[in-house]
Amino acid sequence: MIFQINEENCLEKLNRRNKFPTIILGLPFSTIEDVQRFDHQILFINNEEYQFNNNTVDNLIVVNTTKFDYRNSETSISACAYFICSFIAPNLDYIVKFPLVAFHTQNLYKSYEGLHELISQDALSGNVIRITKRLSLLGTHLFSIPEAIIYSKDPYLPGLSGNEPEVDKLIAKADIEIKSGKKFRKLNELSREEIADFNNLLIIFLTTQVDYKREDLFFIKEMTQFLDENGVSLTNTAWDFASAVNDAVNRNLSNTALAVLLGNRSNHLSKLNKLFMEERKAPSLSYELIADKRSEIVELSCLRYFIADRKINWYNVSITVGLAFSRGLVNSDLPFAVVAPGPNKQMTIGIMISQNRLSESITSIVEKVCEKLDVSTELSGTNLEVHFTVKSEDVDPILMQINAHLMEVMS
Repeated sequence: MIFQINEENCLEKLNRRNKFPTIILGLPFSTIEDVQRFDHQILFINNEEYQFNNNTVDNLIVVNTTKFDYRNSETSISACAYFICSFIAPNLDYIVKFPLVAFHTQNLYKSYEGLHELISQDALSGNVIRITKRLSLLGTHLFSIPEAIIYSKDPYLPGLSGNEPEVDKLIAKADIEIKSGKKFRKLNELSREEIADFNNLLIIFLTTQVDYKREDLFFIKEMTQFLDENGVSLTNTAWDFASAVNDAVNRNLSNTALAVLLGNRSNHLSKLNKLFMEERKAPSLSYELIADKRSEIVELSCLRYFIADRKINWYNVSITVGLAFSRGLVNSDLPFAVVAPGPNKQMTIGIMISQNRLSESITSIVEKVCEKLDVSTELSGTNLEVHFTVKSEDVDPILMQINAHLMEVMS
């Protein structure tokens, strides 16, 4: 029997289902350490690094891939479940999608590793998927060539993302027909030669962007297509499917994504498709909102910032800052921050600064400020960009202290 439990209710639910064999996925092993006896087998699947005491629970079977030297992107809970269920599932086509999509939710555009690579080989030999080399942009089957670039937020393309005039100029330089008859061509319709030319064009353009910080400028990656899915659906490619799942999670619509993963291709897919489209366009709308309210941008001596409402999604703050820089809304002489309501009633802050303005990483600066103020948060960023989530009452002190630290560094 498979059922949902969490750390608070696990023992109670386990005891109520003491008459059934049980599979538990993904919870920390410590949640069932205190179970003394269980009449039927528990199959416990997770990936945590943990010292297991085989005598802790009777009838407990642990499947943990770290025992077999699989780490991080090499494995996932759905990958473990696939190898178990593949012995009992009558249709591998159905269950093989889960681990491949799961891999890309955490590792968009990367090549499969570890267990995921083995699963992709199963899917290839079973004629469930096709792997082709395409430009690593989302919506290759859904958007026209200009739209795919304009709507790109992962990767964010400074000077191009959300900037239709510049995209039109770029395409005008390319030896690529963007129309076939009266219809606009899509990225998946480009030939191998056209893909190579467009990749080179993107690289040349982005190397001219002073504030661009992407290390890997090669955009041609291996893309997985699910052969039994509609060719014009976001479920057709693992990239789009995984991104749509992340979109749903960010919007607290996990049930919609789960329904589509489980095979619902009617109302739930329509809802997920609409969400996917909205999320691709969201950063541009966020930029326009700040542009309309530019008088509300607060100017400190060494930092500019904008406090947004929920019209700007917390997970887009860094991209919104990037658009503000690349489209000239704010001058790049000083760092710029956007603050938006985040998850769990907190606030998310995204800060970016131009190259050569600081001798110190902006991430390092924020880390020092948070330590000084005794604020606990998880930072994600680079030398030029950082984003993090804090309590609302910590926002003003953090911004003031960042400004003070910048005054010392930039003086």
